[in-house]
Amino acid sequence: MKNDIVFIDTNSIGNFHEIFNTAFFKILEKNYDSITYISSDSCIEAITKILNDKALSYDQSKIHFKKIKVLKGSQSYHIFLRKLLASFLLFFLLIKNRKEKIILANLNEFSTLYLNSLVNIFDIKLGIITHGELEYMIQDVPKNKPIFLYKSLLKHFFKNKISENIQILTLGKSIEDNLKQIFPVNSKIIKSIEHPYFFDSNAVSESSDSNIIRMGIVGTVGENKGMSDFIKLSQHLESSIHQGVIEFHVIGKHNYNIENYPLLRFLAKPNTSIPTKEYNDAIQKLDFILFFYNENQYRLTASGAIFDAINHNKPIIALKNSYFNHVFSYGKVGYLCENIEEMKDIIKDVVDKKNVNFDLRIEFEKIKNIFDWKHIVLPLIIKNN
Repeated sequence: MKNDIVFIDTNSIGNFHEIFNTAFFKILEKNYDSITYISSDSCIEAITKILNDKALSYDQSKIHFKKIKVLKGSQSYHIFLRKLLASFLLFFLLIKNRKEKIILANLNEFSTLYLNSLVNIFDIKLGIITHGELEYMIQDVPKNKPIFLYKSLLKHFFKNKISENIQILTLGKSIEDNLKQIFPVNSKIIKSIEHPYFFDSNAVSESSDSNIIRMGIVGTVGENKGMSDFIKLSQHLESSIHQGVIEFHVIGKHNYNIENYPLLRFLAKPNTSIPTKEYNDAIQKLDFILFFYNENQYRLTASGAIFDAINHNKPIIALKNSYFNHVFSYGKVGYLCENIEEMKDIIKDVVDKKNVNFDLRIEFEKIKNIFDWKHIVLPLIIKNN
């Protein structure tokens, strides 16, 4: 019997989740006889570009790309309208493809209003990949913002019994365990895979011969990602910066007025996306990558940025949280700290050239072996059988 699957992404535009989506695309290709990939034209273009750049071919006879309209824009009201319109489109796509197994690229908050009824009426077998949207449920969010509505919809969905035709696919065992602990009523349908990634052997670079120590934060930058702590750290080490001993870099999209932060080196202007190659080239020049996500963050979502660091074999200095603890359980690729003060102590030891061990090549290889897309196994409900 032919084993087909339909992958639906009514949310992504451009390079949003492009690495994950491309890696998952290859996993689907490995497991299924035929794949219908439904997404925006810009998302499909981003995926095929990554495949071409990495010289990864795909079987065009079994892959069927279908383009849909996805509302563009990055402002809060754009995102709200995109989610709302996507939920209507998704409703009809699910009915249209009801005879196939279906995987959704993300959990649309508005779709939670009809998913249970729809999959039960039409006996649809549905897998749903979850990303950062799950974090809304455990965050304190302002009641006058759309995110409060997203949080309310998701909490209502998970508090009640979800159809056994649905599988919630989290991106890490720690996330699976945390979600089951919060919503035990749905433990049976919550599964996990590791976050797949394309590790590029050409990305690994030798440390700079310069005496300057270059540290940075990577990925999307904001207050929720610890930017305030990064700014305070730069102020704490201001004398070392002026002496040319250390540099602090911001490599990612942000909305900060650069002129207000003379101790930091920003790669991009405010609200400007960074091309993938430029982003990776900048990471290569760093010596260390810092993360300020605290213990209350990344309980229900994975971090793509940590894999950008691992891809380039860049030692990590970070605060402990459940997801980073999970990743580090496969290989110690740096230091996880209890608090900011401990981070400062380790960074000061690096600056002072004290005995801090960062020869982590074997540890990096351990982690890459686990999270490489080629080694990811899909749970049984959506696995080729």
